[in-house]
Amino acid sequence: MPLDRSLRKEWALFALAAVTVVAICWVPYHVPMEPTVSDSYVFGYNNRAGEALLLVGAFLVALLNVDVSGRPMPSKALSRSSLRKALAGTMALSAVLFLLTRKLGGFQESIYFIDRVNEAVAGLRPYTGFEYPYGPAFIYGPVWLSRWFHLGVNDAYLLFWMLLALTGTYLLYKTILWIDEPPGKQRAIFLFLWAMSLGGLLSTGLNYCFFRYILPCWLGLLIYRRMNLAVEGKASAALPFLLPVPFLALLLLVSPEMALGFGAGVVAYLAWFGRLRTGRNGLWFALMLAGMGVVLWLASRLGLFMAVDVFRRGGMNFPIMPALHLLLLFFCVGLVACYVGTRVRSREPSALMMLIAVSTVTLASGLGRCDSGHALYNPLGIWIAAWFIAAGMPSLWRWLWPAQWLVFFLIPIGPAIFQTGSLLFKAALPRILASEPMEQTTTVDRWVLKRMTGALGAQRAAVKFANIKALAHSSDVIDVPALFGQKPGTVFEAPIGFAPNRFGTYHSPSIDEGYFFENFDIVLPSQVTRKVAEMASYPQRPLLLLPGWEDNFSDAGPSSTSGLSHLFLYPYNRPVVHSENLTRPIYDYIEQHYRLAGSATPEHFGYELWMPREIAPASHP
Repeated sequence: MPLDRSLRKEWALFALAAVTVVAICWVPYHVPMEPTVSDSYVFGYNNRAGEALLLVGAFLVALLNVDVSGRPMPSKALSRSSLRKALAGTMALSAVLFLLTRKLGGFQESIYFIDRVNEAVAGLRPYTGFEYPYGPAFIYGPVWLSRWFHLGVNDAYLLFWMLLALTGTYLLYKTILWIDEPPGKQRAIFLFLWAMSLGGLLSTGLNYCFFRYILPCWLGLLIYRRMNLAVEGKASAALPFLLPVPFLALLLLVSPEMALGFGAGVVAYLAWFGRLRTGRNGLWFALMLAGMGVVLWLASRLGLFMAVDVFRRGGMNFPIMPALHLLLLFFCVGLVACYVGTRVRSREPSALMMLIAVSTVTLASGLGRCDSGHALYNPLGIWIAAWFIAAGMPSLWRWLWPAQWLVFFLIPIGPAIFQTGSLLFKAALPRILASEPMEQTTTVDRWVLKRMTGALGAQRAAVKFANIKALAHSSDVIDVPALFGQKPGTVFEAPIGFAPNRFGTYHSPSIDEGYFFENFDIVLPSQVTRKVAEMASYPQRPLLLLPGWEDNFSDAGPSSTSGLSHLFLYPYNRPVVHSENLTRPIYDYIEQHYRLAGSATPEHFGYELWMPREIAPASHP
């Protein structure tokens, strides 16, 4: 009879998992959604519905009361030596990227951050003065480094980024070490996540710096450890309830979305495992809620949740599909749900329960923009908990762990290295050509042009080569009005940005890029309206645009499915539901109110000059 019951439970678990995955991949296409700039909107997929279905499935799995306890397999211990080697590797890679990119004004993801830091240096405030979705520490850390040590913005940003990369590696080590499960695969888990952090470093962006994702896990375990000491009478009983308030404030400085997930998770964990009827724990819990409420209110007043509110509506989302990395995520969520079910029934706290708690809300972020990076990083605590659980089941570990390496590291690392290498070569071209005569075609010129022709074709390569050579022989300081034949003091609108080197934005009093960085993070119709209103506010200003700028506003077509198939390594073939590009009003406004007045030339760094159309004088009766 017990065997029959066990078999029925296993079949129920399998059936529930299958139904949940099928529902996630089908039902949200039939749930209405708000118009946003996202692939999900193009194909009519409601990510919030998909996330809700996953949580419902996980809840039902937890009710089955499946025992996932086991005995961890013997393995090499996580030692200080592993930490030292990891820190050395992180330092080496970040130092190389620092040296190769410090003169560019940004490289991949750091282009955005350095641009925003420059805006703050100019006296603008994040959130209200310019669009910005992350915590203020990522802005003012580089700003203060620049002021205190008299550094350029590029160097200050990259040094701050290096510091957080090293800190993130250390916090990862401490997080894995603090998980008080029987020794098992701690070293293997640490090395895997450290390797993944190196992939994030290639972007040079603080948004993919591992510090941002491991910090909530480490802070949660710090609270968990203090709670254990309080139970043993070795620490104040109030401390586990008072620490979340400053920890929440700290996380808001780093990442508002991660802070919200942390706050909700800690509240849920302490409400269930905090023994609120013991002593004054209930009072401390109430004070904690009040303190967190004040912190969140202040953050809201400062505008920290503006971007969270925008992206919760579905902006920049991808449709959830049965890609390999998402199937692994679904499996790990189910595994964790089994663990949570048994722990909640027994009211037995654990480090893994804290990690799960602080990562459950951020699972929504991982299933919004659900490429492999976001799916791994955002619900990081859930992944770590699942791996520790799997370490106690040898038959499960033997296939799960190679699958993790294959899907998240071995498959993506080749394209990531190739892309980074190609961009670094592109960045080096002006330096290579700077020593070559401007008016002559040298052997080096021919070699560079040959390589570019193979990648771009003869016509495009010739244009780009001429632009790069002009840039190589230009001054670091550009008189923009003189360059485009306008009178001194002319201010140009740059709605798609102005980056002569095609990396970092060039900052000058003569360039106004507006509230948004190019058309990045413009995901709602109201934001499109704001972008148009910025240009309409200064109707006499000329525009600077790159040839082909209109491609940013083209409607969705068959290429949309091929892009998703390439990104997710899954044959995605859903029909387009909403083909219209919601940013089209920006294109329409430019076409209606401006005319091409200066073609793109190497002397103009490949930018076109667009002047306001003549406005007919109003007629009077």
